[in-house]
Amino acid sequence: MTEDRVNIAVVSIRKVQDRFPDIPEKFRQILCLVIEAYKQTVSNRCVLCRLTGKTSDALEQHHIAGRNNWPDSLSVCLSCHNRLTENQKKWQNDLSNDRIRLSSYFDGLRDLFELLWELTGESHYRALAKRFTDQAWSIRNSCTS
Repeated sequence: MTEDRVNIAVVSIRKVQDRFPDIPEKFRQILCLVIEAYKQTVSNRCVLCRLTGKTSDALEQHHIAGRNNWPDSLSVCLSCHNRLTENQKKWQNDLSNDRIRLSSYFDGLRDLFELLWELTGESHYRALAKRFTDQAWSIRNSCTS
């Protein structure tokens, strides 16, 4: 698939941002998170704990779509990484299918934002998780020409 996963993610984030115009700084941080993942920026603090104001322990790199799909990864603490990886095991399959590979990126973003919602209770994270769930489903179930 030739679709640019990062551009699709940014458009999705912007659509959710329109519903939450009173918190522009939070959406700047969210956009930075997607860019950090794309660039595989190694951080000295868990990016999720940073967004939630929590302290973090030892860091690992989490591949958003799974190591075999895309290189995009974020520095996360061991606790966050374990939770994200457990969720990832539920949806990874058929890595040879381009639609599944692309949809896995959005499944991974959904997992990130669901965890952020769980940790903070902030509704914009839940809205982002829902948006990425819909995006993954749409890609996974689209007809090919």
